[in-house]
Amino acid sequence: MIEIEVVSSSDLDVIGPKKYFRNHLVIGKDLGDLLVNDSEIINYHFMLKVVKSKLVAQLNNTLSYFHINGKKSSGTQYLLAGDVIKLGETQIEIKNFEKSQTPSKIEKLEKSIDEIFNTDTLPMNILKLIEEEYKEL
Repeated sequence: MIEIEVVSSSDLDVIGPKKYFRNHLVIGKDLGDLLVNDSEIINYHFMLKVVKSKLVAQLNNTLSYFHINGKKSSGTQYLLAGDVIKLGETQIEIKNFEKSQTPSKIEKLEKSIDEIFNTDTLPMNILKLIEEEYKEL
């Protein structure tokens, strides 16, 4: 569960408290769980993800950034309740988070994919063949 509050934004439709009953939350302009129409936010800007007992903010693009508690940050950052993320004109405060005991569909899919690629070399070999074929195009 991830609980946030959009404190301010040029996109007035997103302002207010929000609660997501899953272990991840994608924030972006056109793709994601929270869509924000802000000129500084790209399509899939970043993800908040609960990992064990910590909340991680992970940028999707190496060119993008955000401010955490007023400090410009990039890459992956750990967050605490009360931290404020600023993207352009949008400020998001982390209210609360906890690891859900029930995995989401995406988490189940990620686990299944990991199990397939870690226990069976055939899918990895097929993937390598496809990648090599596309390189030639």
